[in-house]
Amino acid sequence: MRNITRSYLFDDIPNKLKEPNTLDLIEEIAVSGNVSQIVPAIYRDPYPAGIDQGNQSRIIDKLNEWYFNKCAYCERILFLDVEHYRPKGEIRGLNNELVRNTGYYWIGYEWSNLIPACITCNRQGGKISKFPFLIGSVQVTNPTFIGGVLDKGKCNIKCDEFLGEKPLMLHPEIETNFLNYFSFTVDDDLSGITIVGIDDDERGNGTINICNLNRWETRKDRLQSVIKDFISSNKVIVEKLKINRINESLFKQMLENNIQKLYNDCDDLLLNHTLLRKFIVSSPANFNSIILPFTDDNFKEIISTAFENYTPL
Repeated sequence: MRNITRSYLFDDIPNKLKEPNTLDLIEEIAVSGNVSQIVPAIYRDPYPAGIDQGNQSRIIDKLNEWYFNKCAYCERILFLDVEHYRPKGEIRGLNNELVRNTGYYWIGYEWSNLIPACITCNRQGGKISKFPFLIGSVQVTNPTFIGGVLDKGKCNIKCDEFLGEKPLMLHPEIETNFLNYFSFTVDDDLSGITIVGIDDDERGNGTINICNLNRWETRKDRLQSVIKDFISSNKVIVEKLKINRINESLFKQMLENNIQKLYNDCDDLLLNHTLLRKFIVSSPANFNSIILPFTDDNFKEIISTAFENYTPL
C-alpha cells in the first residue's frame, strides 16, 4: 500500500457521480436504505461500445490520475474494480462472519469511498464485504440529514464521524506512514517477499488477511519487480571486478549508483511496490534482511557496508 492524496472537490468528481439523476438516486437510497437501488453501472460507468479504452471505466480512469493504474492494496498493475472501501451492502468480519446486514448504503456513489482494487484483492479470495472493527470501535450505521436532505459533508471518508470509527482495514488516503503498520521478510525458500503486520492493533495483519496480500503471485512479484533488478545489477559489477574488468574504485562508484537507484525508485509512482522499496532503504537492518539473502556470500559484507556508509542524493 502507498499513501495517496487525491482531490474530493466537486469539480474533480467524475461526471457520472454528479449527474442530476445520480444525485436524486443518492437521496432516494439514503432515505429508503434500500441497497438494491444502487446500480453498479453508475460507478462502473463503462465507455460506449466502439470506443477503444480497454476494459477500464471512466471512474477507474479518474482514479488512475492518483493511483497510476495500481491496485490500492497490492500496488500492482492489474485489471481493476471500482472498490467500496466501506461496503455498501452487508458487513462481514475478518473470518467472513456477518457483522451486520446493512452497510454504508448512503455512500454507494460517494467519490471518496471509491478506490481502485484488483479483482483478487477485492473479490477472488479478497475483501468482498469484509470490514471488521477494532474492539470498542464506534460504528456509523445511518446517514445524517439536514432539513430532510442528506448531509453530504458527513459522507466524505475524512469527516469526523468516519474518522471516529476504528476499522481494522487500512485506507491509502487516510494513513500517512504505512511503515508503522508493515514490515517485509524473505520467504524461507527465497521464492518471494512476504508482507507482515507489525502494529499493536493488528491493523497491518488485518489488512493483509482481508485482501490476501501474501498470495503466491504477489509475493513473487515483489521479488521480481524490486529485488531482482538490484541483485542482477550488482552481480554484473561483481563479476567484472572478479575478472579485473573494473578496479575497486570504479566498483564502489557503480555500487553506489545502484544504491542511489533504490532510493530514487521509492518515489517513482509509476513503479509497483513502493512500500517495499521504502522499507528496504529505511535502515541498514532492513536492507540487509531483504537484499543479503540473494547476494553472493563473498560480497555480502561489502554491499552491506556500502549501503550503511552511503548518503543518498
